[in-house]
Parts: sequence; structure tokens; C-alpha cells
Amino acid sequence: MATESELQTRKNEYWLRVPKVPRQSVDIFARDTEKGDYGLSAEVVDTIFEYAHLQQTLNSFDDLTFSADFLAQLPDDFRKKLDQNLYPGIPLANLEIPTTDKVLLAELLSADALTDVLSKSPVEVWVTPGIQKKLAAFNCTVETGLQQMDYGQLPLEAKHFLIGVMEYQEMQVHTILLAHERFPDGVPAVSGFSALFSQGEDEQRKITFDSLEDLDAQYESAQDAIDNPLQLFVGQMIQQMRAEKAQRVDTQVTEPTLDLDMEEERPTRTRKKRAIDIEVEAQTQWWIWKEYREGHNDIEKAVSDYLRAKYANKTIYSIVGAELDEAKQEMLSAFWRKRGRKHIDLGDEGWIENNLYLKPDGSLELHVRDDMYGNSDHSIAPGPLEHYHWVAVVDQAVKWIHEESDAMQAVREKWAKNGLDETQLMECTFIRTIDRALSDSARGEIGQLPQWFLDALNQESRFYGKLPLEYVREPSIDDLFSLSLQEEPRPRNMLKAYFIRSQHDLTRYGTLLTTPEKLYKVLGLDSAATVDQVKAAYRQIAKETSAIHISSPDEFDEDTWVSMNERFTEATKAYKALTKHRNSDNARITTLGKLKIYFENEE
Repeated sequence: MATESELQTRKNEYWLRVPKVPRQSVDIFARDTEKGDYGLSAEVVDTIFEYAHLQQTLNSFDDLTFSADFLAQLPDDFRKKLDQNLYPGIPLANLEIPTTDKVLLAELLSADALTDVLSKSPVEVWVTPGIQKKLAAFNCTVETGLQQMDYGQLPLEAKHFLIGVMEYQEMQVHTILLAHERFPDGVPAVSGFSALFSQGEDEQRKITFDSLEDLDAQYESAQDAIDNPLQLFVGQMIQQMRAEKAQRVDTQVTEPTLDLDMEEERPTRTRKKRAIDIEVEAQTQWWIWKEYREGHNDIEKAVSDYLRAKYANKTIYSIVGAELDEAKQEMLSAFWRKRGRKHIDLGDEGWIENNLYLKPDGSLELHVRDDMYGNSDHSIAPGPLEHYHWVAVVDQAVKWIHEESDAMQAVREKWAKNGLDETQLMECTFIRTIDRALSDSARGEIGQLPQWFLDALNQESRFYGKLPLEYVREPSIDDLFSLSLQEEPRPRNMLKAYFIRSQHDLTRYGTLLTTPEKLYKVLGLDSAATVDQVKAAYRQIAKETSAIHISSPDEFDEDTWVSMNERFTEATKAYKALTKHRNSDNARITTLGKLKIYFENEE
């Protein structure tokens, strides 16, 4: 084992080879409204939270180090990107390379670390044409269907790819097992109203879940049966009706005729006017016309009258209940820090911009930008709000403020719950992404970086740029004529999604290898438990979670369903692994690459 001085020498040599990524401190919740700095939006702060969470996970990989053999297996383009300056023996947690590269290295290291365990016997993979094509790109030739592969002989990139495949297929198997518990006799191959159009063999064919026949087809049917029990019921009813019709003895049936002269004239029915729930409608964008909404004009008038009484002749601060200066600054910040344009759709032509403008004194203006008929500015609040459009303008501003304030409060609570500092040290590439200016010291550090490392940072910046904080749909020709009847989809923060997915993937890698001792603990046993005790513990857990086998997920609270399903899944993994590895002592084991054992009959 290397001494502390030797490790320090290696570390110093490493820093001579690989520079640090320039970083800068950011006060997450800071703002200065007098200078027009309204702070970071709740969405951006939440993105920073996921970034910080990912950094914590990366720093936990302190047991993974770089060997010369591993570095030799890295893809050529990746090694070239870091100029082959990665130093053997340095833990991953000590690396100061770009986050995107660090995430990839962590995944590659984890995939390589599984080699010893997964090489003890061939791994089982259900190879689809897509997986076959991907493996071919790594110079791995394999047939489709259930195949056994020598994990130890695969190149590093293929191992990395297969880890994700095997884990996903393990999840598919557990879904199939869950369907087997609920539908031991299988389900019709065609369900729902599609059964009306099925003919021949499809009409009678069933998908069963007691053996592994076609992983993707069985998984798709299992997922549909679990998630859509009504469709399954309809399909079964249609098949039953067809079967009864086929067995029915042909008899002559005389249909009664209808004497039109004797038919009584039916009374004309008057359609009742739908009652309007004003408080419910007021929570929506009630001013936007929707073709499918009955009584739009009545709703529009009722809601605008209802809100006018609350909003008329008041400032925005008064409406939202902001009395103290601090509260007023927060409401002003909430309005302006919310990302995106402050446009309200009032049913005008697509080229007209109706932009809201909240002033520091709490008054609200509407700035109309019309290239065809000219621009105009309107003072809206405080005011009488005589037209329903003016009520809508105020209501939209209030909704934006409440939405951002509530979101920020939730983010603050999550931040405090996880014990993160409100001042975060962040990479310059990420700081640029959230529209924060770099400090002079950070710019100075960047200027001193070697070109190969600067190229790596620029590549990460471009990658982040492709993952915007808000995803906005592409403009449609309908927008030009205001014919779009559907509300815009909720923006998706793709950058936050990347951090969450990466953190989740890295956490998964940390749990793929385990020991029998941990598996016994999943079943509530100690490592001295007998085979009979293992079976009894598993049966008890299966009994306690049996509700998910006989009921639809819709019948449960979401957290309850997830908790019970995870408990059953983890217990099944532990049970199968322990019953197949009785002589493994405390060697590290994994359930990956073992698909058939879940379908073997127990003694």
C-alpha cells in the first residue's frame, strides 16, 4: 500500500498533467431588485440542486481508481479529448475534469468493475435487432433471441452498453412476474376494442407469463394488462361473446316489425344549461377560447365578474397580500425571474405580442407590440378593469407570481432538507448555462488553460447548450392565425433531466454489486439463515405485497404502489440470488444477466 507521501506525490504529478476546471461561487438565493437583479428562478435553482446532488454522487465514487489497463481500453476519441493525461491510480472523486466526462468515466469504471463477477458464467441477454446492431458497432457479432455472452471478452464500450440493457431487461422480467401473479392463465394477445378486428389465430392466441418466450412481447402485454385492466376486460368480453356465438345453435328468429303509424311522438327534450363552478374555472386560463368547452362566453363573463370584484382598483402587491417591503420585493422578483416571455394570449393574431410589465410600485402595464397596426402601452392596474381582457391580464400576472413563489418555496424546503449550502462552487461551463456572468478570476483561469483542455470545456458548454432549461415547441403555421386550440405543453427542463438521469444511473451502478449479507437483510434475515427460512421470508413478503398483484395501480396512492412494488422486486432478486449462490460465502454477486432463473420451477 502506498504511503501518504507517495500518494501526495502522485496527486501533485496528476495536477501537473490535468488542469482543474475553473469554478466560481454562486449565492443561490441572492437578489438585488434595485439593480434589476431579481435572482435565479425556482426552475434554475432546482436545476442547480440536481447539479449539486450529482456532484455529491460523483464524489462518493472514491473506491474507483484508474488502472493503466483501464485507460488503455478507453475509446480513442475520449482519450484524445483529455490528451491522454489521465493519471493511473488517482480516484475518480479527485478528478477535476468536466462533469459530462466525469459521469461517463464513472459509468465506464463501474462497468469494468463488474467484469470479475459477470465473467464467472455467461450472461443472458435477450438480443433484439436494435441491440444486435448496437453490439455490431462494437465489433461484437451475436444472434437475436436469448443469448449467452462472455462479458469478460467484451470491449469496454460494449460492457457499458450491456449493463444498461441487462438492468432494463431485469426490470422487464419483474414486470412479467408481477403479471403472472395477477394473470396466471395469461392474457389475450389482442386486448381492448382491437379485439373487434382480430381474426383467426390472433383471436384465440394468448400471452402467458410462466416462462420466457419473447421478452419484449411478454413485457408489453404485461405492462398493458397491469396499467389498463379495463382494456383487458373488454378484450376478454369480446372473445367470450365470439365463443358463445360460435357455439350457438342456428335457429330461425323472427324479428318483430315496427308499426311506424303506432309509434308515439317523442317529446322534445330541452338541454339543461351546465352550472358554472366559478372558483374552479378561475384557476384556469378562462379567457382562452376552447372549442371543446361548452358555454365559453358564459364562463368568461361569470369568472371576469367574480375576479373584477377582487382585483379592481388595486395594485398587484395589494392583490397578492404583500404589505412589507421585503414581501413586495419578493413578489416583484417572482414576476420577473420567471423565465420566458411575459406574453398573454388574448386571442389576437399570431404576430401580436401582448407583454405584461410589472413596475416596482406594484402597478401593471400591458405593452402591445403590433408590427402591422402599431405599438401601444396600457396602464391596467390599479384600474376599474371594465373589459374582461383587463381582468385576464391582471389574473395572469397574479397566477405567474403565485406559481413562481410556490415553486421557490418548495425548492427552498428541498434545499434545506438535503443540507446543501446556499453558496455553491460551480463549474464555469454550467454558470454560463444559467446566464450568470463569470468573474475576472475565472476568466483568468480559463485564459491559462492548455488548448486541449479548453476544447474539452467548450465541448461540454455546447452539450449543455443543447439541453435548454426550458423546452419550447416549434412554431406552427396555426400560430399565424391563432387557430391553435390546445394549450402549449408544459416546458421540459432538459438540463435538469440530464443531471437527474446521470445521478440515478450512477446510483444504480453502486447497487449492482452486492453481498449475500445485504441480500439476507432485504429479506429481514441474518447470514446464518437456512434455505427454508429464506423461502419462508420471501413468501411472507410476497403475501404482504399481494395487493399489487390483484389490483390496478390506480387503486393505490402512488407512493404506496411504488414502495410495495420495489419491496416485492427487491425481495424477488434477493431470493433468486441467494437460492442460486448458496456456496458464494461473502463474495460480491449480482443478479444481472440471469433471466431464466426467475422462471425456473421451485422444488
